Amino acid sequence: MVATAERLSFAEFKALYGRNEESYEYWNGRAVPKSMPKWIHGALQIILGQLLIQAGYKPAAEVELRIHPDYHPKPDVIATKRKINEEYPTSGLEVVIEILSEEDAMEYVLDKCEHYLAWGCEGIYVVDPSAKRIYHWNQRGLEIVSELAGIPGERIWAMLDEQL
Repeated sequence: MVATAERLSFAEFKALYGRNEESYEYWNGRAVPKSMPKWIHGALQIILGQLLIQAGYKPAAEVELRIHPDYHPKPDVIATKRKINEEYPTSGLEVVIEILSEEDAMEYVLDKCEHYLAWGCEGIYVVDPSAKRIYHWNQRGLEIVSELAGIPGERIWAMLDEQL
C-alpha cells in the first residue's frame, strides 16, 4: 500500500480522490489507498454489524471519521450506543474495528490504532479472518482476546463459517 508523497489539504484530497472507484483514506495530508475487500472481509463486516446490533450498538461500515482535521480514516466497522447526531463521527466511539486484508501494511494499521486510542475510542479491535483471531488495542499494543465488545469470538467465527 503506497501513499501519495505530497501533502494535501483535506479539500484537495476530496477533489482528487472523492469520486474514485477505489477507496482512499486521508491520513496526515496523504491519500492512502484502502485494500479492496474480498468476500470474507465483506461477510465479516455484515456479521459484526448484526452481532453489534444484538449487543445494543448502532454499527456502520466504512464511515469516515472526522475526529482530527489531519486524519480521516474509514474503519471497517464502527459502533456506538449513543444517539447519532451527525453524518460523520467527530469524537471517540465505543467500538472501532479494522479487518485485516493480505494487502494491509501492519505499520499503518497499528498507527491507526494508536490514533483511535488518543482520540478517545474505547474498544479498538483488529480482526484477522484468516487466522480467526481477534486483537484488542490498549496502551501496550495489540493483545489476543476471545471476544469483541462482549461478543464471543466463537460466535463470530461460527457465523462466518456458515456464510462461506
